[in-house]
Amino acid sequence: MSKITDFGLTAVGEADIKPGAPQATWNILAIGLFCDLRQRKPSPVRFYVYGLSADRLGSDRPVNVTVTVDGRAYDLVLRPLNDVALAPVEVAFVQSLMWGKQVAVSIKDYNSPNPDRINMDYAVVSIRTALKVCSAL
Repeated sequence: MSKITDFGLTAVGEADIKPGAPQATWNILAIGLFCDLRQRKPSPVRFYVYGLSADRLGSDRPVNVTVTVDGRAYDLVLRPLNDVALAPVEVAFVQSLMWGKQVAVSIKDYNSPNPDRINMDYAVVSIRTALKVCSAL
């Protein structure tokens, strides 16, 4: 789904967490993509994760993330910023997310060793809508 945030319009994929699941079994609540229009042209696309604890985000340590899209792993290093951790990503990564059927996110050295599955319903429309202002796409 697309959503208005502090970053502007973002494409958001929510973690597929069963109602009542204990917090110890999940890591994040959502992932997202947005165009960083405050930066140079072409505008870089940023990937973020939402739902990390305030303690983890407040540590200022990089957040090492593995995003697995249809069996292909992408290792990313995200930086904490307010209530999210984010990093610039390449167009190939964005396209794989856009067309991905099964996406899982694993945060290294965090709550649960279980990867969080992301609901990819409407990903194509959501990503295209949110990133149409990026001159890189």
